[in-house]
Amino acid sequence: MKKSAIAFAVLAVVLFGTNPTQDEYVSWLKQQATKEAAGDEFGRALMSIFGGPVFNLTTTREDFLLFSIYHTDLGKGAKIDVLGLLHHFVPINQLSSRPPHVVTADAEGHWLPEDGYTWINNPPIPGDLRVKWTPGRLSSNNPHVVSADAEGHWLPEDGYTWINNPPIAGDFRVKWTPGRLSSKNPHIVSADTEGRWLPEDGYTWVNPPVAGDFRVNWSPGRLSSKNPHVVAGDAEGRWLPETGYTWVDPTVSGDFRVKQDR
Repeated sequence: MKKSAIAFAVLAVVLFGTNPTQDEYVSWLKQQATKEAAGDEFGRALMSIFGGPVFNLTTTREDFLLFSIYHTDLGKGAKIDVLGLLHHFVPINQLSSRPPHVVTADAEGHWLPEDGYTWINNPPIPGDLRVKWTPGRLSSNNPHVVSADAEGHWLPEDGYTWINNPPIAGDFRVKWTPGRLSSKNPHIVSADTEGRWLPEDGYTWVNPPVAGDFRVNWSPGRLSSKNPHVVAGDAEGRWLPETGYTWVDPTVSGDFRVKQDR
């Protein structure tokens, strides 16, 4: 009985002496958040500068002398609770409060947003697994498919269309479609070769094709590539018969048929 009391007393002294302080906890939390921001130098810099003060202000401590429990408010109702013991920290709520649309990563104990979602906090904060649907994000599962404005919906990437039209639920296969107007860059159409683009009829490149520069300008006097003997007029979007030709029916909008003058 005496030995047990001595052992308990020794253990209590050790626990009391190793009960981590709030400064230690904040330092640990900042370190975890910095790890989560690996590859994001800007995020790492922000965490290095502001992480400590922010975590300090949003953390409360329950000191039980032999150990402590820390509660950190991550904003928008999300919290993390961490047990501090023997100068170590163990999150005690992050597994049980995992929100939807989060999937396991390759590294054990790590999580990633589901396809189409991103972390609400960037860089992510340990224990805060909240995500948001992000329109315009390329799918990591289906090539050439991007997230739509409506949560959970997808669209073909610019220049592509669904293989099945109308699309079939769960079938995300797409095909490159020549002659399709770009939804991102005005007056640009998809070329025959997959991934290549051309100026729309009547337009030319501002810069002789520079990778990623899709600016175009209207080019008066340019022969139409679609309608024989029709040339681009001075006003953008207007067309004229080539010299020596007249409109077959000048009263019909969109009728680009011409006839040779006699």
